[in-house]
Amino acid sequence: MNKEELKEIVQLSINENAGIEIFLGLKNGEIRKANFIDEVQKEIKKVFIDDIEKRIIESEYPIMCLSSSDERKDIIYHFDYTSLPDDLKFFDTVLDPMIDIKTFSFVDDKLSNIDFFLFLIGDETNQILLYKQLASINIYKKNTGIFVRKADNEFARVNDDFLRIVPGFEMFKINEELYILDLKFLERKFKIYDVIRSAAVKEIEKINEYGIVQNAESLNNLLKDTSFARKLSKISEHSPVLGKVSNNAIISFTKNYPSLKNTFKYTDDDSQIILTTQKSMMTFIKLLNDDFLSSELTRNYYDSIAKDVLKEDTIS
Repeated sequence: MNKEELKEIVQLSINENAGIEIFLGLKNGEIRKANFIDEVQKEIKKVFIDDIEKRIIESEYPIMCLSSSDERKDIIYHFDYTSLPDDLKFFDTVLDPMIDIKTFSFVDDKLSNIDFFLFLIGDETNQILLYKQLASINIYKKNTGIFVRKADNEFARVNDDFLRIVPGFEMFKINEELYILDLKFLERKFKIYDVIRSAAVKEIEKINEYGIVQNAESLNNLLKDTSFARKLSKISEHSPVLGKVSNNAIISFTKNYPSLKNTFKYTDDDSQIILTTQKSMMTFIKLLNDDFLSSELTRNYYDSIAKDVLKEDTIS
């Protein structure tokens, strides 16, 4: 799905007839439905619809597959792996109409146990589900100070814990697809690495099958690096090189491209690359991503992250 298509389906979910349901994720992994006074619920809906418009519809952030992410900022990442980590399954829980979710109880549950919000906005046909992490600074506990409020012309003490809800969300799910706005948060909080590593291991097996590297298994040594594992996790799908350019052509390129000379070792017959250092492994993945470019105008050589393909009619 491209950005324009995403904007269209998001717009359908925040139409003038859209409603909102609010859920709370507890620190023990359980989900609760939250009851808000109608007036407050409407205010929350407006705040987050405005935020959706700002961050998705009006922004110029492009969409990129998570498996091919390249550390650029201001990107909407599409979660393109086959399965969600177990600790992200709450999206499916909320969206499944057959699951009965308990209502948050101020008797049995505590505000201090709330970990995040889920805002389900839309109608019966079109819905968007937002994930909003509850920051600790937005939880006010009555035993951490004296909180006061207006009471006629005096100040009165607030005797209960309370929360502050502010705009912003880290992820959203729409049309059964998950999108991430804060990648570092996702990798820090959830077990996304397990999914990425599993996919990366399979990719190493595929690289081995192509025969371009004599010791492809050595790539396993860098899988603890999440960024490296992510780049490797779908290399056979996204690479414009692997399986599309002959091994001989790849090896010839590495021997002649200025910044790649002396980076790799080779078998005696020059038919395979031998990865002997961490640098050579990192460079090999960049090679498969076709990150090494040259300018037709200046004849300079570049190590490029962004390789957005330009059509002829976009060049003027």
